[in-house]
Amino acid sequence: MIKHWIISLSIACAGFSSVAFAQDPKPGIVGSDDRKITSDARFAAVGRLNLSGKGFCTATLIAPQVVMTAAHCTFYPSTGKPVPPDRIHFAAGWRKGKPLAHRVAKHVRRHPDYGDTKTMMTDIALIILKEPINDQRINPIPVDKSTDRVRMVVPLTHVSYARDRPHLPSIETGCVVRSVQARLLLTDCDSNFGGSGAPMLRAGKDGFSVLGIVSGVIEHKGLRRVAAVRAFMPEN
Repeated sequence: MIKHWIISLSIACAGFSSVAFAQDPKPGIVGSDDRKITSDARFAAVGRLNLSGKGFCTATLIAPQVVMTAAHCTFYPSTGKPVPPDRIHFAAGWRKGKPLAHRVAKHVRRHPDYGDTKTMMTDIALIILKEPINDQRINPIPVDKSTDRVRMVVPLTHVSYARDRPHLPSIETGCVVRSVQARLLLTDCDSNFGGSGAPMLRAGKDGFSVLGIVSGVIEHKGLRRVAAVRAFMPEN
């Protein structure tokens, strides 16, 4: 049973309300949009997080019964109130209205410091599913376990659902980390409404791992950056 997690964070950034980048109506796309529709089975663990018809985000299965997403995706955008777990549905490998697997949440465990301020630095949550997903077509993507400080220009693979492509997963492989502020990764990846909670993946010798989770879009040195909080392993 997952109990809690602790991260030392020092920089507070402006928060974003759930499902969309509400404080900035423009999507996080700079220049040309490099996202492409993907059918790659390696990313079947990425799915839509549906909030009972009130919107959606993107989320990733990191273990058979654990999904990782942005914390703000677990609040109703209109009221700011937490979404009851039984109203949160994870649709793994969602494609044209059909998931490879569908599960309902049992518990939501947000970062303990994601309180009234709701900053990007703590905008991350784990969703414990009522039932595990044990499907040979869906391989959970583990959290990146490296303890190294992420360097700039780390290549990323970004997989997400978005308002302009709500029923098909998009992938971008040519984006990189452009700046690092403590555990916040500022990237030049492209994202759109609904992409909150999407994984930033790092390729390694054993396959992909979740390096960060998309929180929103900010301005940094005059440029728009899609910001992701670095993922972490919870304590058991």
